[in-house]
Amino acid sequence: MKKSITISSIIILLVIGILSCQKQEIPVNEETVSTQQFAGKSLFVNEKGESEGAIIVGSNDELKAAFDNKEGYMVRKASQSNNIFLPVGPVTPADPFKGCWKEIKDYYNAHYSTWLAQANATCRDVLVCLTCPNAGGGLYVLYVIKPTSIKCKEALAAWESIKEFNIRKANYDSPEVADFIRKLK
Repeated sequence: MKKSITISSIIILLVIGILSCQKQEIPVNEETVSTQQFAGKSLFVNEKGESEGAIIVGSNDELKAAFDNKEGYMVRKASQSNNIFLPVGPVTPADPFKGCWKEIKDYYNAHYSTWLAQANATCRDVLVCLTCPNAGGGLYVLYVIKPTSIKCKEALAAWESIKEFNIRKANYDSPEVADFIRKLK
């Protein structure tokens, strides 16, 4: 009897040991696992040609890539109520928004000197987000106008104005985001 209890105990311990060593994959909720978000101040030119406050939201690396790009950077609007934009990628020549480009480039060329004067007056980069209201919506391009004045010994990098942004995507239409944009001015 003692031998059967010992064998039963060993079998039970082996089963417990085997079951405790099985690895189970725990599903990951993407909403809880995310990279740290930051927001950089920008200008958004609305359909009426008026400049409004805006922010570009992304990881530090995404924002640095967007702000350092000299040829423009594609962004998409992430909120219907507030001027929040997310980086998409560098502008590519084979772009499906071909009709928008002339409109965006014409507006950029017409207003570049004003933005450059602002950059030179403050010795800081001026970020401008443009869209094409006449040719069709959906395309937004971020331009970084860097100061060229001699009095500005070093043009400050645009990403230095980046602030931590801890608002979830589901709340991009909230008044909290509008307050955040206003405080960056």
